[in-house]
Amino acid sequence: MARAEGRNSVQAWRFAATSTVEDGEPVLKVEGRLGHHGATLLRKAGERILEHGVKSLALDLSGVDYMSSAGLRAIDDLAASLEEQSGSLRVIDPTDPVRLVLDLSGLAERLKNTRQ
Repeated sequence: MARAEGRNSVQAWRFAATSTVEDGEPVLKVEGRLGHHGATLLRKAGERILEHGVKSLALDLSGVDYMSSAGLRAIDDLAASLEEQSGSLRVIDPTDPVRLVLDLSGLAERLKNTRQ
């Protein structure tokens, strides 16, 4: 769990990433806040999945309520790693704040088959 500390308080940022297989496709479900610490954890989770030779990955962002530029970069890096292996990353069910970040960055167009 990442922690953000202010002058008078401490706020814990919840983050979790779990992998499953649905209909034969690997799915990485991310929950919580995707800030700097979460981006690091997302990269590690993605690397573990890619070590198994995965060519296609679905990234479920339905549980993410905040995404910083670090989170955006982690998703971009994961997509690039898959593309280098002739694979692809798709994002499913992004929340409204996450969809806005993906749209404004132009990354949404690159990640095909995004369910809304």
